[in-house]
Amino acid sequence: ASSVWRVLLVVALAAYCRSDDQDQTLQTGVIGSKVVEAVVGRIDASCVFTEDKLFMRRLAFVESHDGMNPETYRDGYHGGIWQVDEDMFKKTQSSSARFVLFEHIKRIQQEFGIDWPSAKWTDLRKPLYSALAARLYLLVNENGGDGIPRPIPAQAAYWHKFYRTNGDEEAFGTAVESLEKRCTTNQADLCFMLDGS
Repeated sequence: ASSVWRVLLVVALAAYCRSDDQDQTLQTGVIGSKVVEAVVGRIDASCVFTEDKLFMRRLAFVESHDGMNPETYRDGYHGGIWQVDEDMFKKTQSSSARFVLFEHIKRIQQEFGIDWPSAKWTDLRKPLYSALAARLYLLVNENGGDGIPRPIPAQAAYWHKFYRTNGDEEAFGTAVESLEKRCTTNQADLCFMLDGS
């Protein structure tokens, strides 16, 4: 049964991600909640990482309002929707990170065809690269921690400790509440109907 759901999710994401036969998750400078949700769904479906408890979705909104902040793709900055600073990106490719990230980097190559050690910071202008960099950076920074917590206040503390040390935990919580309110008022765009067979 779970394999059926995985196939349905992949098919839905493929249709959702593509516009004019181009994968929006790999296009430079794409913005908006639909591409963020497509990236997060694509990463979740790949099983490269453990469950993130909605953290990556929330992180995109907190960091750049899903890329809608006009500063997201500013001149000279290539961190993308997840706002991965250059030093954060370089940390994911450092020799010290190789041990921690070895299996994840191998899986990224298998699942997405991305050779992470060859990636450039400018590649993070593509939403999928930005999200992968953010997730890898968290793994390196956390290095043996307890993983991503579920409650929003705990996620705010996790974000402050492992991602944005100069960030305001209260601002994280406020942004996430705004996102959650927006999500509860939106209607579903996609519906699956399954019969008993």
